[in-house]
Parts: sequence; structure tokens; C-alpha cells
Amino acid sequence: MIPNEIPESFRSSAIIPPEAGEYELAWTPVDALAVLDALDSSMLAVESAQAFKVVGSVLIPTQDAWLFPATSGDTESSRARKSRAGAASFIRKIQPAEVDYVSLGFSYQDEAA
Repeated sequence: MIPNEIPESFRSSAIIPPEAGEYELAWTPVDALAVLDALDSSMLAVESAQAFKVVGSVLIPTQDAWLFPATSGDTESSRARKSRAGAASFIRKIQPAEVDYVSLGFSYQDEAA
């Protein structure tokens, strides 16, 4: 399922990685960063990120992965913002020659929760 907050141009370019979670999609690293930028004012958090290499026609996960650590005391909007910043930092550190796609696992944040 593609979250509605993701702009249509990125919705159409997303791929579903193997064994994807309910709100997990993959893009090239450049597009993944653009998706995160486009979500700037949303309540959509990134719970995880996984790098993939294409081998033949199959996406193979690399050892590069990131999980947003559990937090306490943050508002949900702050948590969403921090999670997207953490995911962006992870993507920027990946070696471009070693990664073809990055999946992002999203989670909705509810300010009332």
C-alpha cells in the first residue's frame, strides 16, 4: 500500500521490494531522498530503510540497513521529522556504486496518540 502523502510522481516510480511490509516501498537512492523531502510537513515517519542491489532481475538486500530507534518524550510530528532525517542521513552514507534501490518502511504518526 502506498501512503497518500507520497506525491504521484514518486508513487508511480516506486517498486515493492521482496518481503515488503504493509507500507514499504523502494526507490533509487536519489528518488528516495526526494520522497523524504516531499514528506517534509507530513505525519508519515520512516521506521526502517534497507539497501538493495539488483542481481539479474532480482532485488537482493545488502548489509546496509537502518532502523529508527525507539524514542520517548517526542511529539508524534517531531518523531516523524526525526525519523525522516535519520533515513536521509542513512541514504546519503550509502556507496552509490553498491546500491540500486533503497526501501523505506513508513508508519503513520497520530498527534493524538
